[in-house]
Amino acid sequence: MNMPNVNGERSILKFIISTSEDIKTKIRNKIFFYEEQIHRYVLKQVELFLYYLYTDRALLTVYKYEIFNSIMFRLKTSMKENLIFKCI
Repeated sequence: MNMPNVNGERSILKFIISTSEDIKTKIRNKIFFYEEQIHRYVLKQVELFLYYLYTDRALLTVYKYEIFNSIMFRLKTSMKENLIFKCI
């Protein structure tokens, strides 16, 4: 039986929480004011985080997608409260 990597999962959750809090403060301080800026920043941070963490390509793709969606979900309310611009 394979035991899950608890330290890896814990570091992923810690990364999600710390990154979303970092972005929330940047939104409040008006450093980010376009949704596209936030998307690019989150993708860059996720790629840098996963670059040193995992080697399997399929697993890396799944983690990248899930981490990105988790961070963006945590940022939804903050983006609505601070009126982030969105390109249509």
